[in-house]
Amino acid sequence: MYSLEEKKKAVDLYIQYDKQLLKTIETLGYPSRNSLRKWYYEFRDSGAFKDKYTRKLKYTEEQKEKAIKYYLDHGSNATKTIAALGYPCRSILKAWIDEKFLGQQKDCSYRKSLVEYTEEQKVSAVKELLLREKTVKDIADDIGVDRVTLYNWKNQQLGKEAAAKVKPRIDLPNDKESLEMEVNRLKDQIHRLELEKDILEKTTDIIKKDPGINPKKLTNKEKTEVIDALKNKYKLKELLHFLNLPKSSYFYQKAQLGKGDKYAQLRQDITDIFNDNYKIYGYRRIYLV
Repeated sequence: MYSLEEKKKAVDLYIQYDKQLLKTIETLGYPSRNSLRKWYYEFRDSGAFKDKYTRKLKYTEEQKEKAIKYYLDHGSNATKTIAALGYPCRSILKAWIDEKFLGQQKDCSYRKSLVEYTEEQKVSAVKELLLREKTVKDIADDIGVDRVTLYNWKNQQLGKEAAAKVKPRIDLPNDKESLEMEVNRLKDQIHRLELEKDILEKTTDIIKKDPGINPKKLTNKEKTEVIDALKNKYKLKELLHFLNLPKSSYFYQKAQLGKGDKYAQLRQDITDIFNDNYKIYGYRRIYLV
């Protein structure tokens, strides 16, 4: 916020510079263009500036002390404090902490702590981090810092180049049952991808469809041909499920395919008539013949 003197100085200079916004702001280093316009119109219309509005205190001293105490007693965590008490906002809590610890400029952003850690504590934490007997989150929670702080301590003690050479551990489930479930899940995913790939290839080779076609949009006859080409490699049930073809429809189409083409001889006769007449007969003359 700017004082009345600063506002007056800015407006006077603005008028002196023939209302040149940028030149006025460059000379003074403040305010924004919108603020300067607002001050000018305010002074022009009323001949004075509105005094700074003082907001009534929203919280009592008792509430203020309670919030600071909760913050310090629960790991200096602003998020937990606000969630537990329902007040204040983060900026107000920071202001209260700054006032309580005047001159220290402590930060009460997420998981930042007011505790000053000794070098011995930092070294011990980094050793735990490197041993990885616990997860990084658990180590950070035990100490009362966030994971970023923990990694910063590691970089400070080992140097960034050395720290970068330490390979991070992949946190996998530590029980056999969970590992087996994860392995089976990955196997199922690979199997499904292989099935999808083979169906697309057979659709292109046998049905002569575009590689980008959706196999589920094939006709039931075409789906049956694809299934017959792959049934020795995959179970019939999963092929039917993937192509969204009922089992009864599959066996009906299979029976129809087994009967052969009842119009095969007629097709051959039409082809011969067309070829024997110099390939110029249309369907009407072929029909008459």
